[in-house]
Amino acid sequence: MQATLQNPSSFFPNLTQLTAQFGGASSLSRIPAFNNGRNAPSPMSNMASGFSKSTFSVFGQNTANGQSSTFFAQGTTINRGAPANAMQASWGHTTRQGGYGDYSRGGNGTSQGRNCGCNDRSRTDQTQWSNTPVANNKTSIDLGDYKLDFSKTNSSMLLTNKKTGDTTNIYGDPHIEQHANGANKTSAMFNGPMTFMLPDNTKISVGTQAAKNNPSVSYADQVTITKGNQAYQVSGLSQQDSAALSVQKSNNGRALDVATPDGYTIVASRDGSGFIDPATGKQPTADDFKKAA
Repeated sequence: MQATLQNPSSFFPNLTQLTAQFGGASSLSRIPAFNNGRNAPSPMSNMASGFSKSTFSVFGQNTANGQSSTFFAQGTTINRGAPANAMQASWGHTTRQGGYGDYSRGGNGTSQGRNCGCNDRSRTDQTQWSNTPVANNKTSIDLGDYKLDFSKTNSSMLLTNKKTGDTTNIYGDPHIEQHANGANKTSAMFNGPMTFMLPDNTKISVGTQAAKNNPSVSYADQVTITKGNQAYQVSGLSQQDSAALSVQKSNNGRALDVATPDGYTIVASRDGSGFIDPATGKQPTADDFKKAA
């Protein structure tokens, strides 16, 4: 004789215990779904809104005292999990050049910035940059908190922190003056490319051109400024370059950054007083600038 349980949950209130009781060597088995001819539930998963839902069926047969009975049960389990669109927080990104601190988020501009959890070159905030037309081989570029003034007459680039007034000046063959407008001014020389990293991860890379009659002497000639896709390129800065001074703005900053040698890199001090060597955490010395060769 066979009997079908129409309400198995009332007869077997704990389906888990039932499975354990009849599992293993018993004839109770789990099948993916039970089709009673009318409804055919199937396993499903729905992670929307952070829930996991699965539907299952249990079919079994029991024989006792020469009689057998057949039964089935259906159940649904719902588990709360992480939402499908949950995003994991990401901190501690490093720059392509080795993790200079992002001071606007707590970095210190030295190698210690790699451990402060704030090196994030992927930020999307964009400052509106602008430039003046080239006139008499002079031009200027406004980067927000910093301003650049160029003059072909003496191959110069004057970098000014607009908040503190501190200036860094490159000119001639090429000299670099730190705190150029202050009583604590220092002077040194460099020969090869070098890069200034600003607090918002703007890069100012200064390329040099060898002098016509002395290859051991060079002049600043091309300056590449990038932040994300933002970019400026200043060309013909060298007083020995016959080409006129020119400035070009573009949205190809990432590609230009990759194509431009960084050379010796220094980073802006958090207090706005010039630049520091990220390897030492101190203001670069004349010997440090010899690394730009």
